[in-house]
Amino acid sequence: MKVLVITVGTSAITNDQIGAVDGRNNTALRASVKRYLDLRKENRTLAMGEQLAADLRDAHKLFWRKPQDYLGFAAHQRQTSAELLSTHDLLRLHLTRGWSKDLDRLLLLHSDTDEGRLAAKVNAEILRTTWGWSDVVMAEVQALNEAFVDVHQRLADCFAQHVPESPKPEVVVNITGGYKGTIPALTLIAAANKWMMYCKHESAAGPAAIAFEQQALAQLDGTGGLKRASNPSR
Repeated sequence: MKVLVITVGTSAITNDQIGAVDGRNNTALRASVKRYLDLRKENRTLAMGEQLAADLRDAHKLFWRKPQDYLGFAAHQRQTSAELLSTHDLLRLHLTRGWSKDLDRLLLLHSDTDEGRLAAKVNAEILRTTWGWSDVVMAEVQALNEAFVDVHQRLADCFAQHVPESPKPEVVVNITGGYKGTIPALTLIAAANKWMMYCKHESAAGPAAIAFEQQALAQLDGTGGLKRASNPSR
């Protein structure tokens, strides 16, 4: 099984040029986002979130319906999310190598917050409805919020639930988006399991692979590996 893991931040809702494709006025959309984010959590309703998700999805669709030369223009990069742009480039890179032709699952790791859930929903809807991927899974990382408790184990639990252990999967982790505080734990897990990692800076032409020094990895005690529910050491 081939799995692309995408860490999700909030750029799908906070990038200031979303909806501004071809010079469109996105003032109303930005105002809606600000109103929602400014509300206290207890005052946010499900209907508000659903409507904002739909409006943001439509705005992102405007971007992804444009030709490749528009998508690749640096000045347009904030018209969509960091997760989608970097994944688009990563899939194009691997398409030439055959890897992404039979990709089985896109796994979106998002925070345990309203903003994280909303951003993941918007990204997931574009991946499904505009890009045509069927197996897109949103995975919430418990305690990935202001508490930030035991994140390494929470990430390992997420992978144990959504990445099959057998047959041995091929996994690529795109860490461009998401909370950067998770990178140390993600790196340990990816290195221990020999997964590839990629990151794309907004100024870069494409995603860069993150190489692991094998001699350094040999010094690890194995705690970066996945811990399965059946493991008695948990």
